[in-house]
Amino acid sequence: MLKRLAVLALPILALAACLDEVPSNEVIATLLEASANQELAVVKAAGALPPPGQLVPDAVRIMNLRTIGGVTDSKGIHVASIQFDLMVELNGARMLSQRGAKARLKLAREGSGWRILEKQ
Repeated sequence: MLKRLAVLALPILALAACLDEVPSNEVIATLLEASANQELAVVKAAGALPPPGQLVPDAVRIMNLRTIGGVTDSKGIHVASIQFDLMVELNGARMLSQRGAKARLKLAREGSGWRILEKQ
């Protein structure tokens, strides 16, 4: 009887463990940085001139990211509130653009990795 119960309970426990999986801070920082740099590349490719007195950075870097809170829903979508320092690269120099920036991300599994569904 106990064997049957164990056989029935193991798949349920394994499924519950998969739903609790969350991305690490390093993964979130990499995804956010890649997304920001893709948006920056689109702006540069469009050839639009920035407003007078403003420069378009060469790249964006995410530093000191930490998760403030997060929850995973029944569909496996992870919603995380994060805080980070935003650095910009311009002509090879890195400058702090914003300390303690906050964002809310919706993340979903994509194969063995993660992808951003929504940024706020």
